[in-house]
Amino acid sequence: MSNDPLNDLREIRKLMEGSTKFISVSGLSAIFAGAIALTGAGIAWWKLGLSMETPLGYAYASDPDSIQFMLVDAFLVLILATLSGLVFTIRKAKQQSQSIWTQSSRQLLLDFCLPLAVGGVFSIFLFTQGFIGLIAPSMLIFYGLSLINASHKTLSDVRYLGYIQVFLGCLNLIFIGHGFVFWCLGFGVMHMVYGSIMYFKYER
Repeated sequence: MSNDPLNDLREIRKLMEGSTKFISVSGLSAIFAGAIALTGAGIAWWKLGLSMETPLGYAYASDPDSIQFMLVDAFLVLILATLSGLVFTIRKAKQQSQSIWTQSSRQLLLDFCLPLAVGGVFSIFLFTQGFIGLIAPSMLIFYGLSLINASHKTLSDVRYLGYIQVFLGCLNLIFIGHGFVFWCLGFGVMHMVYGSIMYFKYER
């Protein structure tokens, strides 16, 4: 114990929080995830010739080649974003001498993935039923709910990103057909903004 009671209390709080929360989530992982999402969106924009008027136009739903390309593009974005997240999270955990696979991290993963899985199934049904314009807002809303649900097992700042994603998803419901723009804002821009804030707040 030091001669500074306030500093001792901070250290005790940090130790207690570290035992109940997984706090090795890296801001850099969010920055890279956002950059990867925007890159994938840019490729889709160029390849499919999307427009600002109908960024996720219903016409693409009946084109097998377009559907195949969007699925491959989305899958690659997901894989690359996940891998970058794992790399930076493991790196930060090692710096903090924290195990990557703890009871807290397992609970965090469960809390995050459950709403996300439901949202994925829901989006697939929307797609099969032809409700293309509802897919992007649904993805944003369920992703936001996943972040909010998992925030109690990690840094509390995560919930604010979740609130923003839910808000963008609800706003997208008003502007149906412009899901591409909202998708880029939510998964791309906001991830980069949030990641930058977290990096300078906790990692510098």
